[in-house]
Amino acid sequence: MAADSPLHNLDDVRRHAELDSIDFIFVHPLSMSGRVLPENMLRDIGTRLAQDQMSYSYSHSRSMELLTRPNVGRLQVALVWDDALFAATTLSDSVRHIEFPELDRMPILNDLILVRSDFEFAPELSRLLIAYKNKDIGFEPIDQAEYDKLVLWNRHVRIPHGANDELRLVSVKKIGQILLHSSRSLNIPPRVALVLSGGGVLVSSGCRDRVGGAPCRTAQGGPASGH
Repeated sequence: MAADSPLHNLDDVRRHAELDSIDFIFVHPLSMSGRVLPENMLRDIGTRLAQDQMSYSYSHSRSMELLTRPNVGRLQVALVWDDALFAATTLSDSVRHIEFPELDRMPILNDLILVRSDFEFAPELSRLLIAYKNKDIGFEPIDQAEYDKLVLWNRHVRIPHGANDELRLVSVKKIGQILLHSSRSLNIPPRVALVLSGGGVLVSSGCRDRVGGAPCRTAQGGPASGH
């Protein structure tokens, strides 16, 4: 939160959330570090958020920037990955971190490829993936300790209810936010394809998320049958 925020600890956050006086700034509906994990941990301590208590910035750095802007009304809390605070050196004096032990103890998993224990081609698939290398992607086997992290996630973390609906309906403003973040983060300009097909509209951006490397999301405004 902002350095001068009246929120000083997790109890303050929980109390003001119950009073509906906090706007929780998440990164993306399906961001593990920027929405899924922190919302699950908030729910575990008894804080359940309504949709009108949440907003999305589509960028970890943008979430932090929003904390530094004058805000009339609700207090603001941003949920970002740990390194965002260290990366945004120009904001270090304007924002501060609140201890959240339950959240701090949970690991953030990297992308995993899992198969059933009885999948007969698992050894061959593993060898092929480990042998595959390019400048952006590399695979390596995980040990039991890493797998135990996955078991922990499966026990405690669930995809937020309604997240798929949030992804299907994306406003023009949100598309603009995604493209703006891409233009600030990458050395190549973002691209947008607008396809009219089957009475619907499909908008797809060609940018990639700087942190996760995942393609930016598609916004669908109706049934679209082609690309």
